[in-house]
Amino acid sequence: MAGSETLSDPAAFGLSPFKTFNVRLNTVDRERLGSWHVLPDSLVSMDGSVSEREIDNTFKTHPTVIFAHGNAATRAMSGRVATAAVMSNKLDANVISFDYRGFGDSSGLPSEKGLTLDAQAAYDYAISRGATPDKIILLGQSLGTGVVTNFARKLSSQGIEIRAVVLAAPFSSVTKLLETYKIGGLFPLFSPLRSLPQIREYLFTFLRHKYDTGDNLHAISSPVLIAHSVDDIEIPVEHSISLFKSQVSNNKTKSHEITSLTGHKWGVLEYTDASAQRGLLLTQKGGHNAVVWSEGLAETMLMFMSNSGHAYDAHY
Repeated sequence: MAGSETLSDPAAFGLSPFKTFNVRLNTVDRERLGSWHVLPDSLVSMDGSVSEREIDNTFKTHPTVIFAHGNAATRAMSGRVATAAVMSNKLDANVISFDYRGFGDSSGLPSEKGLTLDAQAAYDYAISRGATPDKIILLGQSLGTGVVTNFARKLSSQGIEIRAVVLAAPFSSVTKLLETYKIGGLFPLFSPLRSLPQIREYLFTFLRHKYDTGDNLHAISSPVLIAHSVDDIEIPVEHSISLFKSQVSNNKTKSHEITSLTGHKWGVLEYTDASAQRGLLLTQKGGHNAVVWSEGLAETMLMFMSNSGHAYDAHY
């Protein structure tokens, strides 16, 4: 795992020189977060000649993806670097990839409330540089899905609708996750308590962090795309299917099968009409981690955002 002293050099982890800037984010409760701002791919200059004025302008003219990662390590983890690179390339977007409080070179100690404030700090930074809500995409993976839905719900309560919320390998809630989690993908964690439901429910009351994504989604007005691999053994795909079905029970859906040129089935995108603005992408492969950095997800995001009632162009 990268030490905090090396995180200030994004190129050391595989990002193009001059493409990524180390940025310190300030939270409203006075924590300092480490983050990277990855430029849209079309703006990258190998001689490092991009001006601050040009960078500010990219927030006005290009989409911005705010990426909330999973529950371990830092933004320098190889899959997270790949995610930032793919979003910068395929969406021609700014990417703000940040480390939660207590992670990497960020101060503080993590908590559910605190991580929501961390997402807000990344959002506030993008807005301060000239981004508008209709150009901002919240992207969460695993734990990050709980973080971004908490924050997206907060935005919706303020009447703010963003471009999209994208959830890669989400869980319904921490309680539901513990109920379905299998050690090594084989042994149910709570199987010894299956015959003692009262004890199990009692133990769940002590959970400090609940990340109730299912409840949050009902309060989010922005478009939501859920993505999950059917071979994920850490968070079963049933979580995503359940989340999607709870959102579309009163809406008819359409289905689009995604295949390669050779006819190999890569995944299926199911989505509602523009008024409901909900989508579910199920991929055949990708496990728990790879779905978020797949080029297929980025391309599906473009397809979904075009279908959700807002014509999408890389530069808007």
